[in-house]
Amino acid sequence: YRDQRQFRTMNSTVTDIDGNQYYTLQLCSNEWLTENLKTTRYRNGESISLVEDSSAWSQLVTGAMCYYNNDLNANKLTYGALYNWHVVDDERGLCPEGWHVPEDSVWINLRSNYLVINENVGGVLKEVGTVHWMEPNESASNESSFTALPAGWRFDDHGEYENLGRLACFWTSTEYAGNTAFFPSLSHESRDIRLDEYGSKTRGRSVRCIRDK
Repeated sequence: YRDQRQFRTMNSTVTDIDGNQYYTLQLCSNEWLTENLKTTRYRNGESISLVEDSSAWSQLVTGAMCYYNNDLNANKLTYGALYNWHVVDDERGLCPEGWHVPEDSVWINLRSNYLVINENVGGVLKEVGTVHWMEPNESASNESSFTALPAGWRFDDHGEYENLGRLACFWTSTEYAGNTAFFPSLSHESRDIRLDEYGSKTRGRSVRCIRDK
């Protein structure tokens, strides 16, 4: 049994190019943002395309962002933005200076490290209660202070939104094959975290950044 304090240490804050401020967290061997990314611009100051039209979203082959149900006022502050993977892979950089989107292996290591002290890996990452998560929000304790929120996603083939309150899905920087990339996910119905999923790069998902080493 390990002292969980080895895995969780609250740090400071970081600001993105838009001026959004995020708290940070030392979790295992990486420093993470404790909130979903909200930036509307790449690191070099150029704007990320905001695409609200469903048909246009489904045909994208370049970077774009959106807010769940196209409702900035209701969803940006709490859930952040949803980005397609082309934004993640853009050389202009999505995360704040000195930060990046983690590889799939970082999430795998996080899960492995937490399994040493707690088999309820998904639960320790999820925000407690049902203010944002739907019932039952299985085994949620947020012992890690990661505060994962169920921002849902945007579909690639028809551009509609789904699973707000049910799923938290985070892009990794790791491609799988063709037009797909890996993303870990947390569910309101599960105490675990899924790491074997990959999906279309055109889908809109949340992003959490980690500090460069």
